[in-house]
Amino acid sequence: MILSCPQCETSFSLPDEMYRLGRKARCSSCGHVFPMPPMPDPLLAVTAKSDKKKEKASGKPSFVSSRIKKNLLICAVSLVAFVGVGLGGYMIYNALTAKGGSVSDIFSAAVAPARKAGTKNATLPTEEDLLRAAADYERVKLIQLVDVRQFVLKNDKLGKLVIVQGKAINNFEVAKGMIAVEATLLDEEGTVINRLQQRAGVMPTLLQLQSLDAKELASVLNNPMDILLNNASVPPKGEVPFCLIFVGVPSKMVEFEVGVIDVQEAPLENQ
Repeated sequence: MILSCPQCETSFSLPDEMYRLGRKARCSSCGHVFPMPPMPDPLLAVTAKSDKKKEKASGKPSFVSSRIKKNLLICAVSLVAFVGVGLGGYMIYNALTAKGGSVSDIFSAAVAPARKAGTKNATLPTEEDLLRAAADYERVKLIQLVDVRQFVLKNDKLGKLVIVQGKAINNFEVAKGMIAVEATLLDEEGTVINRLQQRAGVMPTLLQLQSLDAKELASVLNNPMDILLNNASVPPKGEVPFCLIFVGVPSKMVEFEVGVIDVQEAPLENQ
């Protein structure tokens, strides 16, 4: 397959047998290390380039599993059969896309609750699920996650930790607050191994990550003063750090996902 470096946009060829979703690749041009993207779907190849440009411009977060997106076309056809043909399908399509997201993103968000149970194959969402997912997507769609990285670190008291860190950028035209993210660890088949949610606003130091116990780390990550100071009102184009800490390294973990799950309106006096 062809990989494209997100840093310098240089494209290079990778043998199919070396491909694994989430595995790290190093750009031969600039040396940037990045996770391998999902394998392109031939049915969606025509729109892939334009979708990528729109995502870069809008700051759309990476939210759900690529495996679900790959089966979107089949599921979408089944969906029409479930909710009715003709006018019924047309009305649902309009209701979803009017919220500002693509059908792919909203459908993926709708099946996300099934993933929370740890199942690989999500059941077909109902009309209510889709409309609720559309509303949720509208609320968080312009919070962009950048500089996301996942690494393993040894803690003196807890052993090895899986750390997921990054920054959330507010691409809305007004201030936003209380941004929350969710990180998920997955096995080779895409089954959920572990999942954590965390309000942004705190980035522990390396010394804290290496020396504090679980209770102390939780106290640092959920310090109300730091969260209010950094995450109560994030101005347009402003950013806020986030950090999620998993205790222990699951033996079957091969990839991770991270996405925005909540954002609130900032207080009026901070707008």
